[in-house]
Amino acid sequence: MKVLVVWSSVTGNTEKIARAAARGCPGARVCSVDKAPDPAGFGPVFLAFWCDKGEIDANSLAYLGRIRDAAKAKGTPIDVAFFGTMGGEPESERARQWLQRKVAEQAGAGELIRPIGAQLWQGRIDPRVVERMKRVMPMPPERLARIEAAASHPDAQDERQAAQWAAGILQAYAEERESVPQGEV
Repeated sequence: MKVLVVWSSVTGNTEKIARAAARGCPGARVCSVDKAPDPAGFGPVFLAFWCDKGEIDANSLAYLGRIRDAAKAKGTPIDVAFFGTMGGEPESERARQWLQRKVAEQAGAGELIRPIGAQLWQGRIDPRVVERMKRVMPMPPERLARIEAAASHPDAQDERQAAQWAAGILQAYAEERESVPQGEV
């Protein structure tokens, strides 16, 4: 099994979580989306993205296009574990629903991507973005408190959780592949 961990990051949050997740996948190839290889030779692919104004960031979306192209050329879906960072509260119901919706959109786009997991971690918001937000929207104390709470993430606990999450996804993936009769994977 050749595991690929790919990330897109601006502030370093997502790279930090991706590298932590890779520690849960011994022998994984780890790289940024701009240096990522053709995903066809890998399985599974762990894709780390960041939430950009309510969407998966553009670089990650472009790499998902490469994954779809590779799957189409192979004639079989490529297994993808989706994970990312956001300034909001990743354990909130709103964040969980957002993640489910975004993964479903990607999986449903031609059925060339088979999701094998999805998870979010909190990350600090780029200070330039915070300054722009302050200029264009009200900043009640609750919003400021959320921004301040996000500033300490990802932390060591987040990194441990990412490694454990990835190891669990990889173990379940391996067990699933072992249970499938030869020639059907």
